[in-house]
Amino acid sequence: MDKIAWGYKLNKDASCTLIKLVGSAREVYIPSDMNGYKVSTIGKECFLNNWINLEIVHISEGIEKIKKNAFGSCFKVKEIYIPASVTKIECGAFHDCEGLETIKVDPNNKVYDSRNDCNAIIETATGKLILGCKNTNIPDGVTKIDDYAFNGCIELEKIVIPDSVTSIGRRAFEKCGKLKEVVGLSNVQTIGLAAFKTCSHLKAISIPRGIEEINSYTFIECDKLYNVVIPDTVKRIGISAFAKSGLRKIVIPDSVINIGPSAFYDCTNLTEVVLPKNLEAINDTMFYFCKKLSKVTLPEKLKLIRERPFSFCGLNSIDFPSNLETVGIEAFLGCKKLKTVNFNPELKKIESSAFANCGLTQIKILSKTTHIHRLAFSNCKDLETVEFENTDNFKSNGCGASMFSNCSKLRTVIINGKVCRELAKQLCVLAIINNAESLLDKRYIEQLTQPQLKELIEESRSKDEAYICNMLLSEYHKRFGGRPDLLI
Repeated sequence: MDKIAWGYKLNKDASCTLIKLVGSAREVYIPSDMNGYKVSTIGKECFLNNWINLEIVHISEGIEKIKKNAFGSCFKVKEIYIPASVTKIECGAFHDCEGLETIKVDPNNKVYDSRNDCNAIIETATGKLILGCKNTNIPDGVTKIDDYAFNGCIELEKIVIPDSVTSIGRRAFEKCGKLKEVVGLSNVQTIGLAAFKTCSHLKAISIPRGIEEINSYTFIECDKLYNVVIPDTVKRIGISAFAKSGLRKIVIPDSVINIGPSAFYDCTNLTEVVLPKNLEAINDTMFYFCKKLSKVTLPEKLKLIRERPFSFCGLNSIDFPSNLETVGIEAFLGCKKLKTVNFNPELKKIESSAFANCGLTQIKILSKTTHIHRLAFSNCKDLETVEFENTDNFKSNGCGASMFSNCSKLRTVIINGKVCRELAKQLCVLAIINNAESLLDKRYIEQLTQPQLKELIEESRSKDEAYICNMLLSEYHKRFGGRPDLLI
């Protein structure tokens, strides 16, 4: 017989709580007393990770409470029997017991039941199902599937939810890796955080009407979830709600007013998105690394694109709506197929690296744009033409460093309005690096300071750019005197 021992602590009422099983056994009888002290409670994490051999657990009559995660991750446990004396089972007490096949509650238990041989534990007064397994049949009358109820039931393939159920708790079906079909969601009003996380065989689901929020992480890592229907009662979609799922197309109804960060992060099969017309902000990393996403229509009320929502997507073109004011940091970073961006008249800010490493060939910045931050269009290898409609509104700090660095094909820059010193310097640098005399303009050179002129003269000499070097030397001599050939 396997040797085991128990760690325990005394309670104020002279009973004790089991806190640790020491040793390993296939079958365990949980005692009703320890050294003369009544065992009233199976403590938090008492059996946690005792997965090596444990398959059958006998809970003695007299035990009253089973604490949170008491049997957490006991992967091989097949049978659970709850005696009549148990009056409190905390949420997640049997979390991740993926091998469970049989669950029974003593018929004399006044708090819990397993009615109709349903293979589940149900809180009798509330109708809340607190634990299920792969063989569970949810009976009519159950009102809620509790937090963690089926968490880790890796053999569960189909679940039929009766009309009496109105709520599904947090992580209720998380890691049900073989779950393919969920039937009977029509009366469900709330679905908790991460309820179906990592259900990797779930292919389709219809969110029931009446749901107002799709909680954070609800369908994250459901990599075969190709089709989701969202009703027009939904107002909010939470953080990473569909991240790393298998979605191919998503239509988000106009009722939705907020979509959380990373909601569709890394949906590598997503090709098309229809956004709600009342959306005013696109949050951080919302569609990050959706590499097949080629088509997005931005809603007319949109004012703000935050950080990295479309980074590394497959977009070919984008039209900015009339009310858009800010494009955030790295918003379209790495969109190598993005050839065309139609900027809107109200756009004020383009943040750092917003279009870095894109496939843009030409751009036109309109007159109300006051800030373009550092590296905004850097590494756009195919960019040939840039036009500024009117730079008179540019703020003194509105021109970031290296906006067009490594844009090796850039040959034409059209500036209507005054030229700030930073932009002038950048264009002169580009003229030298790209061997593009066409980028030079007397207006730019006149803006340069004495140290900037010296630096660029040195750079042009090192690149053997004689024409550009002579222009810079001439300007230096005119403004600061001295012999040009001895300036450096």
